Amino acid sequence: MPEWFNSVWPVVTFVLGLVAAFGRDLLSQTRQDRREQVARQHEREKAVRDRREAFELEHLVEVNGLLRAAVDAFHDASSALRSYKEAQQAEALTPELRQQFNGAVEAFEAAHAAVLSQTGFILSDEIRAKAVEAASELNEAYEHELFAEEASFQSTPREAREAAYEALAARVREIYADREQHRELED
Repeated sequence: MPEWFNSVWPVVTFVLGLVAAFGRDLLSQTRQDRREQVARQHEREKAVRDRREAFELEHLVEVNGLLRAAVDAFHDASSALRSYKEAQQAEALTPELRQQFNGAVEAFEAAHAAVLSQTGFILSDEIRAKAVEAASELNEAYEHELFAEEASFQSTPREAREAAYEALAARVREIYADREQHRELED
């Protein structure tokens, strides 16, 4: 080997070592950046999923409570209507009875409107349709009693209401089961 090669060889080895170290560090940093990017994306997806689930849970529970309140208001309004019609037939209608009836009607209408206004926030089309159907049937039953010539005083329509309650409860259970599954996968 030529003499100059022996004097240059340590410098070449040093430079090649620096290039190799720089390349290894660059590759390592690129991999680390990619892992961090994937972790940030996973955290963003988890945050979006958690917010969506929290939003959905809140509205499912709220609609369930509002539907139950509407059923209670239906019973109160039906009872007030019954008393009003009986007093009207007996020609014993008092201002207090009229006021009680008007208050019960207003309470039912407000409860019915509250259910309908919140059903739009239910994310599932199927569950939303069941909740709207239950509220609509409840309103139809009330209107039937209100405008019927003779007092029929039928009970609230149970089938649609029970289907709505079950659909709401099933979705709440599903959300909690999904949350538990995601926690287990993360651990």
